[in-house]
Amino acid sequence: MRVGARGFPLLIAVLLVAVGPANAADEGEVGVVDNVVQVIAVATVEGVSWGSDDSCTYEVVIDDDLAVGVYGIDLERLYSDTGRWLRLTCDGEVVVVDGRFVVPEVDAFTIPDLLEQAMRTLDPPSPTWRASPDGVTVPMVAQLPTWLWVDTAYWNGTFTARAATPSGRMWAEAHAVPAAATWSPGDGSTVVCSGPGSQWTAANEEPECSHTYRHSTAGTSGFRVTATVEFEVWGSTSLNPTAALLGTIARTAAPITVEVAEIQALETNGRLVEEQVDR
Repeated sequence: MRVGARGFPLLIAVLLVAVGPANAADEGEVGVVDNVVQVIAVATVEGVSWGSDDSCTYEVVIDDDLAVGVYGIDLERLYSDTGRWLRLTCDGEVVVVDGRFVVPEVDAFTIPDLLEQAMRTLDPPSPTWRASPDGVTVPMVAQLPTWLWVDTAYWNGTFTARAATPSGRMWAEAHAVPAAATWSPGDGSTVVCSGPGSQWTAANEEPECSHTYRHSTAGTSGFRVTATVEFEVWGSTSLNPTAALLGTIARTAAPITVEVAEIQALETNGRLVEEQVDR
């Protein structure tokens, strides 16, 4: 949400009696001389028509709102896109604009709103994961562990959203960092792993994340398996670039149907004489 020139009334913590030289505005033929905005044609304050009336000028009363606090009626600190706040004077008289004595140049923003917008924009895709056996091309096997892991590229991916003022002067970022993976194997159980799991290779002896099915899917349509990754969400802003934990979000992959086989064997006099797979 942006708080523009038509927003809430403003409370100014401190008003500067004199301010340093300000740069020319970015839009229109507008210049600043001795802290007074000389308007020729185009307005740069949202919701306010400046026009070309020589009897009216916008005086720069705050040159840098990082140094001088400007607050809304709810006491949230406001920042203009350029850092400057203006006061309209016509024929030597101060004019109240929409109930305010000062207006932001271009528009005004709050850091919490920018951060909230970044969090709303943050949208990691559904996780990609693997299993061995995968249960699709090769059946999983009852009574033996099935290796489960989230793809490395996904787990180590960068999931960031940024919200900034038009000039980029004020900004907020939200970062999602994978923290845990949870599988629903489809047999009524749940597997929670604190990491992504480990990919099966001949060199890996023990899985970091696995599930052992107790029954085969023979005579059924199979088990529907889903995987969910939980993210910690960290936020940073132009005022505080050190990231702080904001909360968690989760993304779940679309379910897949897997087949679980059961190995049956007949043992006679201590020797395995017959083996078959019940699928």
